[in-house]
Amino acid sequence: MRLLNVNLRSFLYYSLLLVLIGVPLFFITIREILEQEIDKTLHLQREEFINHLRNYEYLEDLEVDLHVFDELAYDISIQPASSGSKDEFYETTSLYDSIDREAKPYRVATSYFIVKGKWYKLIMRMSLVESEDLVLVIGLVQTLLVLFLLGGFLLINRSLSKKIWQPFYKTLTKLKAYELNKSESFQYEETRIDEFDDLNAAIRSLTNKNMEVFQQQKEFIENASHELQTPLAILQSKLDLLMQDEALTEEQAALVKDMTNTNQRLSKLNKSLLLLSKIENQQFIDKEDVDITQILRDTILNYQELTATTAPNILTTSPFILQGNKVLLEILVNNLVLNAFQHTTHHDQIKIKLQDGILTIENPGEPFKQGSEKIFERFHKESTNRSSTGLGLAIVKKICDLSGYNLTYAYQSGAHYFRVKF
Repeated sequence: MRLLNVNLRSFLYYSLLLVLIGVPLFFITIREILEQEIDKTLHLQREEFINHLRNYEYLEDLEVDLHVFDELAYDISIQPASSGSKDEFYETTSLYDSIDREAKPYRVATSYFIVKGKWYKLIMRMSLVESEDLVLVIGLVQTLLVLFLLGGFLLINRSLSKKIWQPFYKTLTKLKAYELNKSESFQYEETRIDEFDDLNAAIRSLTNKNMEVFQQQKEFIENASHELQTPLAILQSKLDLLMQDEALTEEQAALVKDMTNTNQRLSKLNKSLLLLSKIENQQFIDKEDVDITQILRDTILNYQELTATTAPNILTTSPFILQGNKVLLEILVNNLVLNAFQHTTHHDQIKIKLQDGILTIENPGEPFKQGSEKIFERFHKESTNRSSTGLGLAIVKKICDLSGYNLTYAYQSGAHYFRVKF
């Protein structure tokens, strides 16, 4: 998940929590405030009503007038009481409205007063319908305002964040496309943000150091290989001259031949290690259209002439053209075919199939003694051939990893299967 989304998600969770807590709390607060205002209004009306009655306390038929008033008044009820209290009681209740024919909320104030030495119970009601509507409208407006504020803030924050983080993404894109083997210094644009400038400067310093180390390693490998190959070539030349000496005994000739084979194996090993190092350092970067079918045919023809084995059975479609490095593809095919020839007797037949972008090489043989887990490791050898370096399949594995090919091995029905999915 991107850092921008993490920041926005955290803010969104916090905002949502505030809305879930704040909106109900706002409704409750507004309702309490309105109820308090209504209670004050009811209290004032009660005081005015009682004071007004006491002004007419001298009337003889006041009790009759109170009874008539109780029958006619809608929001006020006056009833005689045996006893009373000076306290006032407030509550919210639902009463049936005969006009609208539905129950509606009311705020009811109950109190007692004395007129002409008698207690009366006074009930005053005030409808909460308008108050409830007012609370709903205020709450709706408040909720919409909060949502608009949150939405606007998120959009503005996202837009500003993208603009602020744009230098970082540019640096990241350049860093992904950067290649050490091109010997180019990492370039970046100056920004007005100190943190990004510090990051770019650190990346540039790091890439420059890595490029220097890469060049030094590359030069060391090339120099070491050259310096090793020269004395090996001189030694081979001396051994060839020694083999031509007529004074050599049969025992000495056998010894010189053994030294020659060892020297050739050492030279081959040096070249293989150099090749592995170049592959790991990604020095084979040139790509072109390569005909894998033609490489297969040429390789098989060469080994068949050298080994005089039964011609392999080749199953392939029309020429398979692949975009890749020709040198690496030739080495890959050469090593796989050579491995099949080395582990197949003269009487058995190798089967090679190239179809749907998958190269399969099958050769009969005994299962590996040390298991199949180590066959792609360096210097792992199953063959008794002393000329083998144990690096052929390791080079194949490294080429596949570098080029993005899928290399698999299986042993089934007495045969070895190597598959490369291009």
